[in-house]
Amino acid sequence: MAHNLLRIPSVARLLSVSEASTRRLIRAGVIPSIRVGRQIRVDEEVLREWMNRGGAGGWSQEVFRSGTDGETGAVQNSR
Repeated sequence: MAHNLLRIPSVARLLSVSEASTRRLIRAGVIPSIRVGRQIRVDEEVLREWMNRGGAGGWSQEVFRSGTDGETGAVQNSR
């Protein structure tokens, strides 16, 4: 079975967020991803399952408020 591996711009469009926010969510481990060499990919089927389970719902907005240096700080589950 072939997997459709999405690039960050495609993931951002599906989630209706910026590419920077998508990268922060991936770095924080909120969005499941894989590394192919130096590139980051997200399996479309896994992403859609993640979205159906509620996506990032319940996670602190701290991931989105991180600074421009790319550091996310501590990501806290607010549940």
